[in-house]
Amino acid sequence: FQKIFQNSQYMNYFKNSFIVSFGCVAVVLLVALPSSFALSRYRFRGKMAMLTAVTPVQMFPIVVIMISLYTLYYKWGLLDTYTGLILANTAFAMPLAITLLKGFYDTVSNSLDEAARIDGAGRFQVLLKILLPLILPGIVAVGTYTFLSAWDDYLLALIVMQKDSNITLTVGLARSFLGEYSNDYGSLMAFSLAGSMPIVLMFAFFQKFLISGLTSGAVKG
Repeated sequence: FQKIFQNSQYMNYFKNSFIVSFGCVAVVLLVALPSSFALSRYRFRGKMAMLTAVTPVQMFPIVVIMISLYTLYYKWGLLDTYTGLILANTAFAMPLAITLLKGFYDTVSNSLDEAARIDGAGRFQVLLKILLPLILPGIVAVGTYTFLSAWDDYLLALIVMQKDSNITLTVGLARSFLGEYSNDYGSLMAFSLAGSMPIVLMFAFFQKFLISGLTSGAVKG
């Protein structure tokens, strides 16, 4: 542990992982909250097609798009950037986030929306002042899942990030302690334990919200 916490390079891996994970959470919630609100509350042409197309995206493994993703990022100059890695992780986390949040919106009665509109509230006011406080456990559950997905990501970080100063914790762990001729298992275990602590603390802190969020969004009430 002393070797890890006294080395600035290892601490930089933690910083990169936090930036990417929190950035992914922010983008996913910013897009998924209004998207799932529209899918839950409004009827429009192509709605069922959109709902049907969202879920199958989760069926495709990351390795399927590795070559095309690298080529696209190379052309757009997104390699070795936080933006590129955040967008890549967001693309894989977004379908499940939209599906889960739609389930949370469905549990809230439409009569609350109607009452707020009678009082003069607009669509965004209904979303911000009425619905979001009621589905707070769902927001926490989706945000925690998104953070965990980005924090544990290895393949996307390996493809996008190339410089040692930009790699995340998972890639840094593999590069630093696993060698061709020898492995530093002591440092590997210590670094793995330190890397898992943010997730453990997050689950311990948001446990109440996670349990209520996962159960309340499971069925439509």
